[in-house]
Amino acid sequence: MTAARFADPILRRFARAEAKRRMWDDILHETYRLALPNQDDDDGRARGARRDAEIFDGTAVRAVKWKRAKLHGDLFPPFRHWTHFLPEGVEAETFDEDTRRAWSAFVETAERRFHKAIDRSNFHLEVPLALGDALISTGALLIHEGAPEDPLRFEAVPIGQVIPEESPDGTIRTVFRAFDVPGRDIPERWADARLPAEAARRIADDPDTPFAVVEATVWNPERRLYDYAVFLREDEHRLVERRYRTSPWVVFRIDKATGETMGRGPVLDARADIATANKTKELILKNASIAVTGIWQAEDDGVLNPANIKLVPGAIIPKAPGSEGLKPLEAPGKFDVSQLLLKDLQEGIEATIKGPSLPPPEGAGTRTAYEIGERRADQMAVDVPMSLRLLSELDYPLVMRCLAILTSPAMAGSPYAIAPFPLDGRRVTPVPVSPLVRYQDIADAQARNQALLLAMQVDAETTLGLVDRERYIRDFLEAHGFKAAHLRPAAPPGGQGLAPLFAELNRMEDAP
Repeated sequence: MTAARFADPILRRFARAEAKRRMWDDILHETYRLALPNQDDDDGRARGARRDAEIFDGTAVRAVKWKRAKLHGDLFPPFRHWTHFLPEGVEAETFDEDTRRAWSAFVETAERRFHKAIDRSNFHLEVPLALGDALISTGALLIHEGAPEDPLRFEAVPIGQVIPEESPDGTIRTVFRAFDVPGRDIPERWADARLPAEAARRIADDPDTPFAVVEATVWNPERRLYDYAVFLREDEHRLVERRYRTSPWVVFRIDKATGETMGRGPVLDARADIATANKTKELILKNASIAVTGIWQAEDDGVLNPANIKLVPGAIIPKAPGSEGLKPLEAPGKFDVSQLLLKDLQEGIEATIKGPSLPPPEGAGTRTAYEIGERRADQMAVDVPMSLRLLSELDYPLVMRCLAILTSPAMAGSPYAIAPFPLDGRRVTPVPVSPLVRYQDIADAQARNQALLLAMQVDAETTLGLVDRERYIRDFLEAHGFKAAHLRPAAPPGGQGLAPLFAELNRMEDAP
């Protein structure tokens, strides 16, 4: 249905976005078929069907799974704290002693409850699926509000259902989703759904009747809110209408091209090499089957029946006197050069998807510590910037959406509820502290340490006189993962005179 045929303005907007999005279907179907065959890209194949029948070279499949697992561990290590909270618009170091202690107690409680809610949910099952989609094009997560005992529920949405719309600032705020849902699932998905009489009758007659729906999450810049609506596509009936402070969608890209909304991940960049390697491996296997079984010819002398011959070891094949019997047919060519071509293609695919790796040591020698350090620096120079691009579109929206759910009144009494910190109405700002960010912090600390050693070689006494050694050691320890809670509090440069908040924090800690 085109935009002109829709009466509702939101659905007309959806139709225009869908027309642009469907132009990506062919290239995405081909790439998923070669690199993530078992992940659903909503290409119409039956669920549970065999999807790897056309895979002959598994280099891309293995590389994607390796990179996906590495990104998961680097960005969101399971059962570890991977984000820290700071007050928005103010430096915590400027607090007076009482407020600083109150803030530290609040942060400790908030971080613990936040990460417990994440680990309690299905987050670590769903986020790798979305990361795999981002390695190809665009990843998408839906974050639903659950019950107080299980407040967060995540859903990795197949890329074929996601229809994003880029905002003028380059971010994806408005997201549409077109999919079919069984009638019996509508009340469970949307408890506030208002079904028309005809749809209710159809569901009563057959609960599994599929309904084509359009889920629209539209950014409203005037209200600074998200307008959420669900439509029945057939008659444009509006089932659900809500408003959100934070978007339930987290749509993210590793890379993109100018003027495009959908992302272009490293797998999409290696698509030509992946297809060539797969075809080359297919031809090699066909040639190998010919080399093993051979192609045979026999004289039609009326005695030898090729249909009754089995080419097995020890077989005795009769032939007429004077005839040549059964003899092999020489293959027209050899495929030796294909092995060299395939190796180069496989190395290029792995380098594109996984990033640069350490080459094997030459001969019987071993790598020196200097070589390993330099190679590791080369890896980080490529890996860290590519992965950190995910933080703005993945990490920050993800944390803010989860905080909005955990601080909502509906979570009152939940063991994971977080009471807002009463700091002049300011919000909490998340700061990533995942291993990937730690790599950069360690590199910065080592660069500062190298500069200090070079300066001390020039004039050690003057250098030590200029450096605040306590502050320097404190920053060095924190950069390498040493918890600030284990350090003595630093002398504040000045306080803001904010009142202590111990009573409120103790009440939060004692709450069930």
